[in-house]
Amino acid sequence: MPDVPSGAANSFYKLLEQALTLGLKRTSKSQVPQILALVVYAGLAGLLSVGLHVGSSQVIAASIALLMVCGILALLIALGTRIHPILLNVLVFVVVLGFLSAGVFAVVKLSSQREPPGPASSGISFFNATLLLANGTTASGFEVTVVGSRTAITTQQDGLIRLPLIPGDIEDGKVTLSIETQDHQWGRTRSVAVADKSITIDFQPSATISHRTTPIITLATYCGGSNQCAQQDCLIRKLNAICKDADKSCELKQRPENLCGDPIGGVTKLFTVSFECDGRKMPDVSWSGPPPKPYYINCN
Repeated sequence: MPDVPSGAANSFYKLLEQALTLGLKRTSKSQVPQILALVVYAGLAGLLSVGLHVGSSQVIAASIALLMVCGILALLIALGTRIHPILLNVLVFVVVLGFLSAGVFAVVKLSSQREPPGPASSGISFFNATLLLANGTTASGFEVTVVGSRTAITTQQDGLIRLPLIPGDIEDGKVTLSIETQDHQWGRTRSVAVADKSITIDFQPSATISHRTTPIITLATYCGGSNQCAQQDCLIRKLNAICKDADKSCELKQRPENLCGDPIGGVTKLFTVSFECDGRKMPDVSWSGPPPKPYYINCN
């Protein structure tokens, strides 16, 4: 059997030689063989890059092996080595088939890597519902948390709740939620079915604790005689005890000297009280002689 076939087979053999050597061994004026070979070489190089990107050892090994086969064939042909036509055809067929197979595998690998994990693969699902007040309107401004989880959401005007759930959050098809106002003055713990699409709460604005502005006495002094002054911690404690439930204004019904005794007896005294309201220092309250009836410590 001759090494080189004749006729059409011989022409195809020479075109393969021209393609593998990228035109280094030219047997035809046509540029098509080397262009096709360049596409295959570039594809193999790209396949290697994809394999490195997705971390697939199979794609990396296949692309390197195919590049080596093509490189060795091109080198042998360029050096004038005669390769049996059948062997050359088989090797070229293996390169093309391997390239296509590895390319398909790389595309599948790349697609599966880019696909975001869904609830089934990550074990995470979501609880979706609308928070409603007793009158049927949406509840906004409530903090909702799955009990035992650190993830919390604050409902907006639409009252929508969307919370991630892990398998441990669900028991008998139910999840336990903590629902609170943002000032934490009202709250409830509710066990609801995961399939529920709405949650109605018994919140009433009147159920919240209204904010109080309580006067806080910081200083109480008696001054009398030759500018003699005395400060009494006892008097500060007694006045704060009287005012502890007050809202904005505190009425003092007893004479100050009757609360803790008179430290400077026998003289007309100036009584002065310093106090704060919501952290703001207010003007001192003071009087000389018998106090007015009644007298107030006033935050207004």
